[in-house]
Amino acid sequence: MLRIISLAPWAYIGFESVSHSVPEFKFQAKRSLSVIGIALLAGALVYSLLTILSASVPVIGQWELDAAKVEALNRVENIPSFYAAISLLGTKGQVLLVCSVLGAVLSSLIGMLVASSRLYAAMAEDGILSKWFAYRNQEGNPSNAILFCAVISCIILVLGRTAIEWGVDITTLGGAIAYGLTSFSAYRIAVQRGDQKERIFGLLGILVSVWFGFTFMFP
Repeated sequence: MLRIISLAPWAYIGFESVSHSVPEFKFQAKRSLSVIGIALLAGALVYSLLTILSASVPVIGQWELDAAKVEALNRVENIPSFYAAISLLGTKGQVLLVCSVLGAVLSSLIGMLVASSRLYAAMAEDGILSKWFAYRNQEGNPSNAILFCAVISCIILVLGRTAIEWGVDITTLGGAIAYGLTSFSAYRIAVQRGDQKERIFGLLGILVSVWFGFTFMFP
């Protein structure tokens, strides 16, 4: 369970695309909290329903009793959610699940591009990176930063599965570090303002980030 929980920071990184896009919102920034909250609840619901779907098929539901036979499974039987969809709904279920997975993958890729490109643009505006990254097109999007992220992503794909797994591992630990740094910054600001509530949440964020970081580095 701890090995699975240690991946939690990586699972939340995609939601950073909301906070990175705050300057472009046409509504009050405070409403972004409700957007993030709804997204988190929707994600939790989807994962829960997928788990229930996978456990609803007898062959998959009894995997504990037939652990030795799991390796003998082939084709779609190796993927519980797809096997359940086909068993319960037939070909239509398989098509529906494929479309859903494709939508999830594409939306996550778009979210990552939004988050990373806005981060590069913000760093360029602060003078940390070249002003080339800060350029925005007529729609207000950092087109140069988006192009840079897309090219780098394509290069990483050519390096193979192992390199991608390294990137995922680094992102997981990097997420814990990023959340810890953000919490520490919030804590320092809260101390200066004398905000007791924000100081408590900042301290809790630091402790949680440290716990996740050490859990991932020392299994």
